[in-house]
Amino acid sequence: LDYVDFPERDMRFTNHIVGFTGLMTLTTTTSLATFIQYNTAIKRVIGNVRFRYNPREGNDFYIVYDEGLNTEIHRLTPSLPFSSGRTILLKYTYTFKL
Repeated sequence: LDYVDFPERDMRFTNHIVGFTGLMTLTTTTSLATFIQYNTAIKRVIGNVRFRYNPREGNDFYIVYDEGLNTEIHRLTPSLPFSSGRTILLKYTYTFKL
């Protein structure tokens, strides 16, 4: 719950943000993490899924999928697209020994 108040403009509103986080360890080297959030102020659902592969200590490979969805596409003119953005990200980290 987020209370926003602009007294000099005489404007205020209440924003509800609901979120869910999950983590699942599939094997000793792989895991799957999720984050889903709904924001009533912008009428949007935001989802993030991250797959992690850790073949050995110091090495990590990530595949991340992120998407935003407009739940009320006709609230503005012109209408909003259903998907507000989508990202697929690949990341590899390697730790050097000195």
